[in-house]
Amino acid sequence: MIYKELNGILKNLNRKFHLKFYSILLHKEASAKITRVKTSLSNENTQATEISQENLRELEDVFSELDITPVRLDEGRLAESLKECIDLERYNPADIGEQIDEVTTVSRKNTQFGFKSRVLYVNDLTSGVGRAKKQIIYLLEIRNIGLEASEVWHKSPSLSFLRMVLDYFFYDYFVQSKTRVVKNKKEVELLKKYKEDGAQFIRRVARVYFGMIQELLQESKRTGDIGSVVTAENSQYYMNNLLEKIDDISTRTYEGNNPFGSILIMSEDTLNSSESLVNYVIKFRDDDRIPLDDSKRIRKLLEPTNGQTNLSLIADHRLVYGMGSINWADIDEELLFDVQVKGLSKYSLSLIVTNEKLSRYGTLVTENDTTIYKTERKLEILRRVLIDVVFKTPKIGENGYTPERFKRLVESQFYEDDSEFYASKVENLEKVVRKAAEQKYGTIVVITDTDTAAKEVTTLKMQSTLIEPTPIKLEHVRHLTSIDGAIYFDTNGNCHAIGVILDGIAKEGIGDSSRGARYNSAYRYMEKLKSMDKKCVIAIISEDGMVNLIPELDDEDKVFTLFQQIIDLINEEDEDKIEALSAFQDEVLNYHDIDFDLFMKVADAHFSKEEYEDTIEFVNKGLESARNSYVQTKYYRLLAQAHYRAAMAQRSSNVEKYLYHMNQVIDASNLFLDRDPEEELVANDFNVRAIAFHNVLEMTEDEHKRRLYSDMSESDYDRAIELEPSSAIIRANRAILLNALGRMDAALDDWVVAELLEKDGTYVEKIMNVLRENINLLEGCYDTYEKVKVSLEDSAQLSDAFKNLLGELEMQDPSIAATLRDSDD
Repeated sequence: MIYKELNGILKNLNRKFHLKFYSILLHKEASAKITRVKTSLSNENTQATEISQENLRELEDVFSELDITPVRLDEGRLAESLKECIDLERYNPADIGEQIDEVTTVSRKNTQFGFKSRVLYVNDLTSGVGRAKKQIIYLLEIRNIGLEASEVWHKSPSLSFLRMVLDYFFYDYFVQSKTRVVKNKKEVELLKKYKEDGAQFIRRVARVYFGMIQELLQESKRTGDIGSVVTAENSQYYMNNLLEKIDDISTRTYEGNNPFGSILIMSEDTLNSSESLVNYVIKFRDDDRIPLDDSKRIRKLLEPTNGQTNLSLIADHRLVYGMGSINWADIDEELLFDVQVKGLSKYSLSLIVTNEKLSRYGTLVTENDTTIYKTERKLEILRRVLIDVVFKTPKIGENGYTPERFKRLVESQFYEDDSEFYASKVENLEKVVRKAAEQKYGTIVVITDTDTAAKEVTTLKMQSTLIEPTPIKLEHVRHLTSIDGAIYFDTNGNCHAIGVILDGIAKEGIGDSSRGARYNSAYRYMEKLKSMDKKCVIAIISEDGMVNLIPELDDEDKVFTLFQQIIDLINEEDEDKIEALSAFQDEVLNYHDIDFDLFMKVADAHFSKEEYEDTIEFVNKGLESARNSYVQTKYYRLLAQAHYRAAMAQRSSNVEKYLYHMNQVIDASNLFLDRDPEEELVANDFNVRAIAFHNVLEMTEDEHKRRLYSDMSESDYDRAIELEPSSAIIRANRAILLNALGRMDAALDDWVVAELLEKDGTYVEKIMNVLRENINLLEGCYDTYEKVKVSLEDSAQLSDAFKNLLGELEMQDPSIAATLRDSDD
């Protein structure tokens, strides 16, 4: 229930957010119970996805999955200790291994691009009362949040809207008494405090967030002070109305035009005490400053600040002082926020900070007998977007574009094997997209490899303007993209054509009917190139400056859809499905960070269709995708079973493949039989490996290996029988091994027990055949039969077989038969 609500809230913030969720149940009576909760494909036809819960063995499994190594956790205060550990997680490779307050976390994958866009979070709830009271710790990983949001999370945690959402979710989303989270009377669901859904909740938190920003301004906080601000409950946050003021401005049009522009907001003390901080173009009289809630007047004044100039409205949380720009040399640690209005009811709030850099190059001079090295001081202006608001709904990076996401996409499509060598080319292409986003009416930027670009623009020459392939100066990009159509680049950064009208292939399930012609034509063109086995990256820029990148390699919903289509095709009885199935499977491999469980679902579907080679392929893809994740026993078991059945299918036709698969049964079984606790294993796990050991030893002449494998096979049969003493088939399998090893007395005992378990005559012939060839074993075998049938009841077929055998022996040698009859009496 916690996961379902929280995952829905995060998807409202950004549908690309990917949540990894663990609960750690603590109570005095037992050790911690660790559960991994996630969305997966459903096994039911009535729904596409379901929420699954899987138990992990220990906390180290979670740390391994999250690629962090905690140093010394206090078991007596595990929740607090985990929070300290996670809060100190480093995303900068230079910080790896740094010791802070005796708690260190090491991120083994921090240098990989994807892990710069993740954050970790810990909180807890209490369930039950009295002796049933239990503390539940929740450990979360949220991926795809973007480098910008990740920097805010780590460097300015109190300004992280995502962190506030999570804090308020655990603090203020469900009804909680002093001792526990409250359930309804039937105890089937948690009670919501305000009966709000996820969208309503994040709107409420957005108002609280802007209220906190207003509080910082009113208290004249500086950037060095805000680290101590906490996002806990504060009634003043609810009373402040900064959000409503900005929202009203963004809903105003002027002479039919949507609002665009910038408002720089600082504290009242800063604006009144520093004359040099702002270079005013116009400054209102002190007694005629415009209230921030006068949205109609401010909308008119916003017009000159619409991005074409370096002008902004200058304001505090109450009043607008004038219009101008910042003197960055004097900004120091003054708290400065920028509200960028991006269209009708669309705006963002950013924190602007400066970072001083000294040039590496300087001049050595002597002044007044003192030697001085003079170097240039540079101020880097950093803009960190804190929150986007679209029609009153808060978003975090929802426009789908960040520079690092673009670079990652281009590298994955074109430069994956040598991304470092092409880093400067990727950097230039990213700057092109950013410049194109400044173009007022929207456009499309297409990027393909050089050969594809040359051929495609020639094909499209009747609907484009071809140019000699050449780099385009960044200051010209905005003007060239104002021509209707796409601008076409190759991966070296050369432009091949402008004003390109893209053609493409219409395909079911491709595109989005809620989006415009530009968006859907780009998707159709991408499908055309894919049909030609060509790769591309397309940036789709809308009129309001929103940037979408395709292909979308981190869209969880699309991944689920693709996997469901694969499973549906596998389950179809259509003989012509192979080509379509191959196309879908190739498409899946383009996506990053696929949950290993999805590959296992496909493997299950293949197994149910007795397609064992395909089962093996997808289980192995799942294991590769899992990396450090804890993989459940059932998936290793599936791999072993698939190899076993593939071996049996090849037994009479291809000895080499048969032997290969039997060896793979052993390897796959080893992955979990020697790892997992006894309670997770079943008798057949050992039975299958024992069969594989036996079959391999029969096909080798190496005496040492034969002895080793015979011992291992027998040991596995012993463990299987311990787990399931009533299994006739396992007893019979061990009998076959023992008989092959020449231990026929022990083999006969197993066959007798197997027959008395089944009572259907299955093993009678085997028993009689061995006894007729080894009559000296009859007495011991008959003795076993007499003892076991007391507890298992008799088998009529075996009883008759013994009587017939005794009858035969009586005719041959009455003394032997008499001895056995006396024993029977």
